[in-house]
Amino acid sequence: MKSFFKRALIVSAAALFVAGGLTGCFGKGGDGKFDLAEEPEDVKEISIFKNDWPQFNAAKQANTPIYQRVTSAIGCDINAINGAETTYFTQLKLRQIDDDLPEIFMTEGVGNPQLLMNLIEEGDILPISDYASEEKYPNLYKRLQDFDFLKKNLSYAQGKLWYFPARWENEKSMYVRKDWIDNLNGKLDSILVADGIVASAGQVTPELRTQWRFRAPDTLLEFYRLARAFTIYDPDNNGDSDTYGYMSCVNPTYDAWIYAAFDSAFNQYVPDGAGGYTTSNIS
Repeated sequence: MKSFFKRALIVSAAALFVAGGLTGCFGKGGDGKFDLAEEPEDVKEISIFKNDWPQFNAAKQANTPIYQRVTSAIGCDINAINGAETTYFTQLKLRQIDDDLPEIFMTEGVGNPQLLMNLIEEGDILPISDYASEEKYPNLYKRLQDFDFLKKNLSYAQGKLWYFPARWENEKSMYVRKDWIDNLNGKLDSILVADGIVASAGQVTPELRTQWRFRAPDTLLEFYRLARAFTIYDPDNNGDSDTYGYMSCVNPTYDAWIYAAFDSAFNQYVPDGAGGYTTSNIS
């Protein structure tokens, strides 16, 4: 597809991909051909291939205000093609073989040099550095300058940047119910008795209250203690055992703060204490 560079589309679309340490490439798409010398025509839709689109497609189907805002900003509709997480790059390679690459898709960049090299050699992706300048796309241009060294260090890059680079960043945070913390501290004496810190409430001193007072956790041990108290000590004071110390979801990225606290990340390995290794997320 030769026409999706109209307006600021390249910047708006690229902004969708700053996540997970992956990179966004701009492919031929459509009829499998492009001519950079031709004037762009009006774009009705762009195709984007990624491995976690279900919620986006639900928003598209419902035509939510956010989806309307996104499509209004880029000036066209989005065909969000969902790839399987475990076979995404196999699917991408098959699409390349079938000359059916979407306009925008995720790659591992230099993490998978063979794929990137092949995409460049086959002319299947556009050099994004040819379009970004301080005048035309200043924010995109500034971002690319952080990775300018790749143009010189990768012989197959031909002195250009072929993708929108992204770093791993901890984008998820843990949110703590401060009102629940206040409620726990309001009955701290009885909790210290129940936890066996003291034998009776009469033994609780101001120093002990300061030492054991609940607060937003700074360490994993503090997190465990607070989560446990949220579970068993009725932090909402409704008299029912209906609270949870910590809630997550099936997407492990929402627990990214835990990996950061443990100084680990996905797909890294740590000693298991028995001469072997285990993945850090399991640890």
